[in-house]
Amino acid sequence: MGAPPAQQTAGAVSEMSDEIRISGKTLSRRELEELASGVEPVELADCALEEADLARLQLAGWTFRQCRLAGASFEKAGLEETRFLGCRGAFAVFSGADLTSALFQGCDFNNSAFLRARLGTARFE
Repeated sequence: MGAPPAQQTAGAVSEMSDEIRISGKTLSRRELEELASGVEPVELADCALEEADLARLQLAGWTFRQCRLAGASFEKAGLEETRFLGCRGAFAVFSGADLTSALFQGCDFNNSAFLRARLGTARFE
């Protein structure tokens, strides 16, 4: 018998009543757009998003936990209150993104671009 719809073998996907949690997956732009179109908060844990195109997506309130984001583009994305926890994202692009009240905790975003990003009340710890 196959795995239930909320569980997949190539990474885990679980849906709780108020949050979607995805771990250990590589996600396409299309999958990210589908997730962004929902109203539930999303947590991505240990996901591979190197060189991912997340430009102009509305990802407010999302959590990225220990994700690999090297070279990812968040250009002009809505990232208000988004949490980046233990992520690695050298050369990621946040140009023009809204990072109001975002949290970067224990992350390495060396050589990343934040040109014209809104960083009001963003925290880097």
